[in-house]
Amino acid sequence: MSNLNTLREQKNKLVYDAQAILAKDGVSREDRASARKMIEDSQLIHERIDVEERAAAIEAEQRHSSRPPRGPIAEDADQIDGVVDEKRSRLEMRAFANYITGKLKPEDREYLKYEQRDMTVGGAAGVLVPVGFDPLLHTATKATGEILSGVRTWNTDSGEGIKVGTADPTAVRFTLNPENTAATETDPSVGGFTSNVDTLTLMTKVSNQLIQDSAFSIEQFLSETINTAWVNTASEAIIAGNASNFQSLATATPVGYTAPTGGASTISYDTLINFYAKLDPSYLAGAALWMNSRTWASLLDIKDSQNRPILTTDFQGNPFKSFLGLPIRIAQKIDDLGASKSPILLGDAYKSYTYRQAGPLVVRKSVDRYLEYNATAFFAVQRAGGYSTIQTSSPSMIRLVMSAT
Repeated sequence: MSNLNTLREQKNKLVYDAQAILAKDGVSREDRASARKMIEDSQLIHERIDVEERAAAIEAEQRHSSRPPRGPIAEDADQIDGVVDEKRSRLEMRAFANYITGKLKPEDREYLKYEQRDMTVGGAAGVLVPVGFDPLLHTATKATGEILSGVRTWNTDSGEGIKVGTADPTAVRFTLNPENTAATETDPSVGGFTSNVDTLTLMTKVSNQLIQDSAFSIEQFLSETINTAWVNTASEAIIAGNASNFQSLATATPVGYTAPTGGASTISYDTLINFYAKLDPSYLAGAALWMNSRTWASLLDIKDSQNRPILTTDFQGNPFKSFLGLPIRIAQKIDDLGASKSPILLGDAYKSYTYRQAGPLVVRKSVDRYLEYNATAFFAVQRAGGYSTIQTSSPSMIRLVMSAT
């Protein structure tokens, strides 16, 4: 409950701070970007609160249901219903660690049965990791996949095909209508498509000697290996696509500006200014410059007519991470500098792309899969997809194309 209260307080503070920024006079572009980031963070916290509340409800239901009596988990522990949250978490970790390293004790086995029945999905090989994995994924996202925190995230309970509607009313205008004259019909452009998801898997084999001979940490292994692998996979699929149900954001983004001849491997200040001017002003409030770290490094040498670096500190205090008030964000799968390449995307990623995740990331453990190798297998499954929502007539994101020579 204390964790839920903390999350609610964090969410409320972010919302109040964002409202305070937007309510003041003379709101700058940096202020609007900061407020938008606060709102996005509050939405992520809201998702975590939802997961915590569901877990608490399941735990309460199990606690009040009729169960056969169990003996104590440890000599200094009460029955499972009387174990406080901190002690329970500690005992869970001890049981998991003993199970992995082959040092399972009778009291641990009894506790693992409780865990499997209450928190995980059963299986012939046994299940080690609780199904609810979404908070770990979001934690890894901020560290390794910045594009995932920029696009819109949509969590669905299942992976069936879902209709997505699009509309383009930008050309619709009121017309002068003289007396006794029929009104002119002007219809907005309406379209749509179907969103589907892929099933992506990862099998990781770990030597039992390594497990038994080292101080093995389940949390560290899962977060650093499986979650990081998934975040990298999803981040790359968003930018480059995967020839299936992940559309490529880079391919779907229309050309905004082509660098003049002679600029195949370098970007000039004038090129950036002309590129910036091509984005419709209605998208500037949430816009950012997306590029890989190598392109970003090449911009550090560019100076204006007063011999000052064109990159400035962003609203979060990060040096050389802003241009003309727009934040610079990293996505490593975007093109490098080169002839006819597209090294920079400019626009509002949230309005340009939707990352759809069907259910949580599920991880299972099998002790039999690689029995002859004396190894343990960890099998991860995630159903996800993604699609572009960029409108052709007024694109929310554009790309810079380098000259051919």
